[in-house]
Amino acid sequence: MLILEEQKGWRWYKLELLQALRAWSNPTLDLLWQSVTMLGEYLVLAGICFLVYWCIDKKSGRYLILCLGLSICINGILKDLVQAPRPFWQAGAPEALRLETATGYSFPSGHSQAAATLYTALAVQTRRSAVKAALAALILAVGFSRLYLGVHYLEDVAVGILLGAGTSLLVGVLLQRKMLRQAMTFCAMAAALTLLVAQSDDSYAAAGLSAGLLGGFWLERRVVFQKPKGAVQGAARLVGGFLLLGGFYLAVSLVWTKTPIVSFLKNAGVAFLATGGYPWLFQKWEKGDNNRKNKEVSP
Repeated sequence: MLILEEQKGWRWYKLELLQALRAWSNPTLDLLWQSVTMLGEYLVLAGICFLVYWCIDKKSGRYLILCLGLSICINGILKDLVQAPRPFWQAGAPEALRLETATGYSFPSGHSQAAATLYTALAVQTRRSAVKAALAALILAVGFSRLYLGVHYLEDVAVGILLGAGTSLLVGVLLQRKMLRQAMTFCAMAAALTLLVAQSDDSYAAAGLSAGLLGGFWLERRVVFQKPKGAVQGAARLVGGFLLLGGFYLAVSLVWTKTPIVSFLKNAGVAFLATGGYPWLFQKWEKGDNNRKNKEVSP
């Protein structure tokens, strides 16, 4: 029996955990955990970042975006260096769900790391214990969802959470000490290293995002935009921004065939527009609108 267990190996036992979770599956739970896992996807997390950056507080938004950009690069570097196989690549693995978001290698979990990064960064900025607890629960829920869906092993999730939380705490300390330049330098170094070891489109996209956001922040410091004056202006910023970014992303995807360099440039363009180009545009637009209103009011 002992010989048999040794022959099975550690990977077999890791698969047993995933098989046990899938044994409890049903359509309701499948829908629930697929919905939860979306809270760790980059589109959702980027939307939260842009909401904060454009409409609530740009310093807080800058912190969230820097954390996420750095963390995505760290994840890409480790995935391409370790090159760990996904559970569903192995014989005897349980059925995996939402495979369209489980691209690339397995270690560490990108969803778990990204969720831990953003929700830890949000927790750092609140003093409410209930909010902190809710964000911690959300991080664990996203991590568990990756196990339930059969797309990661336990160590992928655990390390991803630790890396994500650690990244946000590190950047938070740097910004508290007014070391924005150092935080941006870390992000630039991570983007460069990601390019050096890149083995996939995901890694090139991660490097592009970091490069674009750094360029956008350079421009934004010369724009000096303020938070919106009222809910209508804030909603207009959000709608306009998502249309602009979505249109740019779609246009590039339609014009150029998907290659690593296109992934880099497309994501760099989106990040630059989101952090610098679009704030420059809506500042000009809102300033012109205010000038017109002042002329209409003046006798």
